[in-house]
Amino acid sequence: MPLDILVPLATYPDPIDQSALGPLVDYIDALEPSLTAVPIEVDIPAVANPVPLGEDVASRSRRAEATSREIGKEFATRLRELTERAGVRAVVAPLRLQPQDVAGRVADLARTHDLTAVTYDPEIADTRSIAEAAIFGSGRPVLLFPARVLQSLEPEVVAIAWDGSRAAARALHDAKPWLLHAQQVTVLAVTDEKQLPAEWDDELLAYLGRIGIEANTASAELEGRTVGEALQKLALAHDATLLVMGAFGHSRLREFLLGGATRSVMDKPLLPILMSY
Repeated sequence: MPLDILVPLATYPDPIDQSALGPLVDYIDALEPSLTAVPIEVDIPAVANPVPLGEDVASRSRRAEATSREIGKEFATRLRELTERAGVRAVVAPLRLQPQDVAGRVADLARTHDLTAVTYDPEIADTRSIAEAAIFGSGRPVLLFPARVLQSLEPEVVAIAWDGSRAAARALHDAKPWLLHAQQVTVLAVTDEKQLPAEWDDELLAYLGRIGIEANTASAELEGRTVGEALQKLALAHDATLLVMGAFGHSRLREFLLGGATRSVMDKPLLPILMSY
């Protein structure tokens, strides 16, 4: 059964770098996916012009919309080329949305897909808001795929961040297609970030063994780093090409307050991250 993947593509105000699309398609191709790419074209509502001199607001808005649509068409053309070359089944379904509706609509769409893959740049506000909305609002896992250009990469070495929590268990379950595909699985823990039992890995290794996955373990201490940085560096030290972890956050007045590991990973992802809440 193919993995049904949603790929939202922000076009406004700062579009993602198209050079990241090729590595993303190559990366998810390993799971024989069915892909729905959604270029998000901006629809700016009409407002009164507060400045009597110079170009009016309506003209600037129409120009921004036209630019967004053109970028969306470029995304669609590039995705079709990449998916046809890779033999990935794909549909391109552009959306026109007002800026304030983008994140919520992506979360809605994500609920009817197995996974949302976000070409992610923490410096681009829209990709971050889209990722957070999908992680905390969809009930589905999200792949944060760094937008910087990557070398050829496949999800063959998977690291699982484990602390025995509900979120970690959810991420473990959501990662099963990746785990079954992987050639190597390593279970990670940061031992001084929170209290862990002495045999913190026994039950997880037993579970993985029951479903036919052989795994090893590795641990580290913070040593002055954030927990997200410590986990990512530990994953990379074991040649991981995917880090699986639970996400932590609380919603207050619709603004997410992220847990420490979630925040530090989203601030600076060093490898693809599969997150579940």
